[in-house]
Amino acid sequence: MRHLAPLLCAALLLTHSAALLADELIGPGEIPKHYFALWAEQSKCEGQNAPFYPDAMLIGRKAIGLEKLACPVSEVLADNGKDRFKATFNCISIGENRMHTQPIELRLEDDQLYFSLDGGAEQGPYIDCRIPTIESRH
Repeated sequence: MRHLAPLLCAALLLTHSAALLADELIGPGEIPKHYFALWAEQSKCEGQNAPFYPDAMLIGRKAIGLEKLACPVSEVLADNGKDRFKATFNCISIGENRMHTQPIELRLEDDQLYFSLDGGAEQGPYIDCRIPTIESRH
């Protein structure tokens, strides 16, 4: 399984920087609210410290952070309003100073997140780190 390391600062910088830059990078669509979370494998939720989240995926209104990528939404491709969302993202590779378009598909099932990049193998499940699990409450 891939190690994920989103960079919130970079995504925020991209979404709140100069209007011209933001207009070029971010499309009109938004990620549905039920995906907004810090998602990680159950054993990886503890020890996550902002602004860096090792082994996790940060999803917000207009961007996804994962694996040294800050990815603002470019174009929404599909949204069934319930459990599947697919969009292209303008991903900025942190430290490499390059941008590429990346299709990402998100799927929710039983409050767990699954995702795939460029139509590749689905990865997951990941849980919402803000919601305490039964094991963590004992």
